[in-house]
Amino acid sequence: MDKYYLGWGPIVKSEASKMQNRIRSATVSGLPAVGVVLIGAMGLPTVAFAEWTVTRLNSAGIAYGVSGTQQVGHSTGHAMLWNGSASSQIDLHPVVALNSVALGVFDGEQVGQVQIGDAIHASLWTGLASSWVDLHPLGATQSAALGVFAGQQAGYAHVDGVAHASFWTGSASSWVDLHPAGSRWSSASGIGDGQQVGGAQFGESTHDHASLWTGSAASWVDLSPVGATYSCAVSASGGQQVGNAFVNGIERASLWSGSAVSWVDLNPPGATESAANGVFRGQQVGYVRIGDAPHASLWNGSPSSWLDLHGFLPPEFTSSVAKSIWSDVRFTRVVGYGVTSQPGGGGAILWTLCHADFDDDGTLDFFDYDAFVVAFEVGEPGSDFDHDGATDFFDYDEFVRAFESGC
Repeated sequence: MDKYYLGWGPIVKSEASKMQNRIRSATVSGLPAVGVVLIGAMGLPTVAFAEWTVTRLNSAGIAYGVSGTQQVGHSTGHAMLWNGSASSQIDLHPVVALNSVALGVFDGEQVGQVQIGDAIHASLWTGLASSWVDLHPLGATQSAALGVFAGQQAGYAHVDGVAHASFWTGSASSWVDLHPAGSRWSSASGIGDGQQVGGAQFGESTHDHASLWTGSAASWVDLSPVGATYSCAVSASGGQQVGNAFVNGIERASLWSGSAVSWVDLNPPGATESAANGVFRGQQVGYVRIGDAPHASLWNGSPSSWLDLHGFLPPEFTSSVAKSIWSDVRFTRVVGYGVTSQPGGGGAILWTLCHADFDDDGTLDFFDYDAFVVAFEVGEPGSDFDHDGATDFFDYDEFVRAFESGC
């Protein structure tokens, strides 16, 4: 098993009318429909189901990370970078490597690992195979970079035969040892907004502890919930951390906000297993096991918010897992992988949600604008379009820009 989202007075209605006239006078002939379509790209179709669009990035790999328009993963032993389609695939595999995989991406930087001889080396790229930077620390026998954020990288390095949680800022010489005092092993699996997350084990216990750091070994925080026999954190964003915890005989998708007592069990009622693999802007992704098959999943901070992303895949898909999420005002993007009943039919998957399709009917039209106006006037949470915690005219402006840009 893989370990590694006031009330308003007359002035608002007046402004709403002005904005409505602005939209209706805009040229919209170039706005694409978001209905059900098939678009061939290297033999891999893009299929739109309602508000979510599913893109098959390839048929022989996994997508591990997403940021902006970029997605990363691997295919046939090579680290890969995509920009939203199968035809955009860029092979990041360095010429010196036997195998490679890209595991994280942020703002144009990609991280992962490459095999050189018998050793795994933590690696950094900026869009091309020729940009490869070896992050492998001096004296380490193995290393890997598992997450990246704003010029910082997190992962692990084997030092004196022991895995040490690790932190870099773009070079091998910048390596910082995050290994907590007294731990048998540790690893950092994700990084975001000044926080690093992962796991550590102490003493003779085989109990892995979900872990949080802020740049030093001394900053280590134990996130393991009371009663857990295993826990691990794998992603961090905006003060939230996600991963999984084994509690009461069930592996449970887990959400924290900086402490063990903040633990939230995301496992939906009746699910036999789940894990959260990514978090961004208050949304979490991972999988929930339904029967014998994992289903790619999305949450908004609670088990009741669970959304089955697997349901948007074509019917031949038998299982799926979501690995990472990213969003801005216009789009939410989720990556992972799927498995089909047909040989070679699965592979790396990109799910995309267009926020301007406000009524979620699968088509971008004036009904979406009207639905937003109604939501804005009554102060519904969904009208906080820029997610800043306040409903105001900045939300109007952001929605208009998203609507005019199309899906």
